[in-house]
Amino acid sequence: MKTKQITLIVCFFLATLNFSAIGQDGSATFSFSEDIIYFGDVGVGNSVLLYFDIINTGSVPIVVDSILTQPQFFPTWKSGVIPVGGVQTIGIKFTPIELKGYLSLVNVFSNAELEGSPLKLWGVGTLAKYNYENTTSVSKTSERPEVILSYPTVANTQVTIVGKDEPCLSTVLIINSAGGSVMARKNVSFPYTVDVSSFTPGQYSVVIKNSYGQYSSSFIKK
Repeated sequence: MKTKQITLIVCFFLATLNFSAIGQDGSATFSFSEDIIYFGDVGVGNSVLLYFDIINTGSVPIVVDSILTQPQFFPTWKSGVIPVGGVQTIGIKFTPIELKGYLSLVNVFSNAELEGSPLKLWGVGTLAKYNYENTTSVSKTSERPEVILSYPTVANTQVTIVGKDEPCLSTVLIINSAGGSVMARKNVSFPYTVDVSSFTPGQYSVVIKNSYGQYSSSFIKK
């Protein structure tokens, strides 16, 4: 009986050491497929659904306990396991209830640490009668054509936005690192040059929205 007890204790001790070694050797990290998601002007009471990906960039599975955002941004997936090398596509529905701007970060509570930039959500509640989209679903980034390029990436006076094989008009927004809009233009065709000489030095996101969906680029103002 004592021999069996000793054997069980030894096996349990070895299993514990093995589990600890796995935890120390593995790293749990993730990144977002987007830096910012702009929902545009949405009529109060209406909704727009856009998508992003959580990418497992580590060497162990990610266990997501919850995903939290500010009110009026509703994630379609909130918990689960993302395997090593896996990608979890998540929808975010924006439903404004007031005539104002909404801003939120996507907070992921899990066993993993974020690599790269946090994901910002931004939308504006407008009068419903002016909202021509109603409930709109836009495909995730990986299914959209690569159509945006802003150059130079470090600018002092001008930034030029180029659309590749882009036949439709677009809405262009430039957003500062605090999430505030510094420029918004509708019915833009490419190439499009922006005077940034009056911008405060820092990093800016260029957000494009058209019939293809939404995508973004960035530049740094010296």
